[in-house]
Amino acid sequence: MHHKLGRLLWDKPVRHAAVAISILLFCFLLGLLSGVIAAYRMSPAAKIHLTGTLRNYVLAAEAGTLTSSPLSVILSSVAPPLLILLLGTVPAGTLGIPLVFAWQGFHAAYGVAAIARLPGVSKGLLAALSLSGGRLLFMTLSLTLAGLDGLMRSMAIRRMAGGTMLPQKQYLLSGAIALVPAILAVVWEIILTPRLAAWALPFFITI
Repeated sequence: MHHKLGRLLWDKPVRHAAVAISILLFCFLLGLLSGVIAAYRMSPAAKIHLTGTLRNYVLAAEAGTLTSSPLSVILSSVAPPLLILLLGTVPAGTLGIPLVFAWQGFHAAYGVAAIARLPGVSKGLLAALSLSGGRLLFMTLSLTLAGLDGLMRSMAIRRMAGGTMLPQKQYLLSGAIALVPAILAVVWEIILTPRLAAWALPFFITI
């Protein structure tokens, strides 16, 4: 069974990779667009709440007391690529993995666009990226590596008439590599983001 799956994965690999990349890119861009639209349709109450949250964030950054919950950061950074890798072992991953990409695109775009639209935020895109740019970069790389392998494998399992396939050594290795950028995102968020925020936010935010 492993041999048959290997043939399905590596028979015409360029075509299979192109299909997987196209699906994931479309879903991620759809999520980005939805996130931007949702941010621009944000209710006044939500805008007031976000403004207060950002004000407290800026004050904590300036006071040097800004910290991130390690557990929360680990879950938000490592869980998505890990979920993608698990979905890559079942036929349902052909639907689940694109949905994860769409959600991650929405989450990233909404966070950036919502901050950029707040009153008192100048150069909004730069302000938002100073908060989350590094983490988003590492997360995008991790999701791409996990998503490409996971979706190709899930599609191969579906072509093999369903079932669940335990991860092969090669898949486990590629999955471990995909998780490395996610771990770097955790390090960035916990160690570097508070320092960058303390330095950069006063230039952009006066709320």
